[in-house]
Parts: sequence; structure tokens; C-alpha cells
Amino acid sequence: MQVSLLELQQNFCHALRSGNADDVAPWISGNVAAERLAIYRNNSQTNLRNALRSDYPVVEKLVGGEFFAHVADAYIASTPSHSGDVGDYGSSFADFLSAFPAAGSLHYLSDVARIERAWMDVFLAADTEPIDPAAVASLPQDKLGALYFGFNPGVYLLASANPVLSIWRANQADADDNSPINIDSHGEFILLRRIGANVELILIEHGEYTWLSRLQSGVVLSDAVEAAFTTQSDFDLTQCLHRHLAAGTFISFTLGETP
Repeated sequence: MQVSLLELQQNFCHALRSGNADDVAPWISGNVAAERLAIYRNNSQTNLRNALRSDYPVVEKLVGGEFFAHVADAYIASTPSHSGDVGDYGSSFADFLSAFPAAGSLHYLSDVARIERAWMDVFLAADTEPIDPAAVASLPQDKLGALYFGFNPGVYLLASANPVLSIWRANQADADDNSPINIDSHGEFILLRRIGANVELILIEHGEYTWLSRLQSGVVLSDAVEAAFTTQSDFDLTQCLHRHLAAGTFISFTLGETP
């Protein structure tokens, strides 16, 4: 029986996921196809489970090792890896958690997972050169509203109905605040950014989050400011703009038509 290398690889991947060795038995010497496939299957499962543990340590701490292994195995069964780099695995784990019936009472858990994945993405983001604040300051004031900003890939925004940053911080190894957290108390708006080799997680106000998220989606500055004032009447544009220019949040800008 002859098949192409691609067909053989596809059959092997299918067998790894299903546990059925029939499709690859002709290419496994001896009458032990199922036993030999089981070794690969176990190693593959373990590697993917460990990848999830590595990326989501706070989620595991919150639910315990046994439950985490259960939900990880369910995720692995429904979500094949599409990359040769195991570090890429698990990008949709937060969405999976939000729909996982056994985690339904832990309404904050998926957003904790989003913070953990965002931390990794921000940490691994490409290095970029921020724009010179003087270049923006030199623009005519009546042109500023027409600015579009390009964002640093090492910046991530997250809005949650739960105090997830407080939960995340309380479950770090170096946490020194043991005061209880009311998980139903309030939501949080969070900015993650990399400064050098460190990832900062910062609570920001609703207006600033709205302003940044609109700009990040490609909205012109004047429209982003209008949206920010809609959500927070005392939004301070000047202070926010200066701070984010200085922090390297933006890496490019272009001028459109003045509103």
C-alpha cells in the first residue's frame, strides 16, 4: 500500500487524536501498532497539557491541578495544534473556558486566562521604535483631530466585568497582600505593555480605555476623544496623549482629513 508522505502524516495525526491505530498500522513494524501509537499519543497529550500549564499558571492555581488537567484534556480533544511550535498552542483557551460547563460558576476565570495569554503575547511581541513626541507636538493644533495612530505590538487592552487584575496579582508568587477580593465587586480596565524585558499591567480608567481601544481599531483621534468623553465626562485628553507618547504606545501616525 503506497501513500504520499503528506497522506501518511495526516493519517498519523488523525490516529494520534483518535487513538485508532488502523490508519497507520501498515507502516508500523510488528503487530504492536496500538501500543506504539499509545506512546506517541501519551507524549503528545502530555506536551500540550504542559504547554497550557506553563501559559496559564494562575488559572491552574485557582481551580486546582486535577480540574485543570480535566479542562486541559477537554480542550486538547477539541482543539488540534496547528503549529510546530508548542508555545503557540492554547491561544483560544480563554474562549474555551468561558463556554466550559463545569467552569460556569467561575465567571472570572476566562478573563484571568486572557490576562495570562496577553502577558505572553506582549512579552514576545516584536521590538519597535516609538514615534518622537516632538513630531506630534510640531503639528498645527487644528490638525490633531485628524491623526490616526499605529500601535506598539507590545500593547494590549482588556476590559473585564470582574476584578481580574486584582485576582491575577493576588495569585503571583511574590504577592504580599492577603486581603480577600470580592469577585463581584467591580470590573476593571487593564493595559498591558512591555517596557524593556518587563511586562507592566496597569489599571486604567474607562475613558482612557475607550480612547485607546478606539484608536487601536483605526478610528481618527477626534472620534476616539468623543467616545472617551461619552464614557467618562472628566477624561483628560492632554494628560493621556502626553503619557502614551512618552511611554511608546504609538509607533506611527498619519494625517487624514481634518474633521
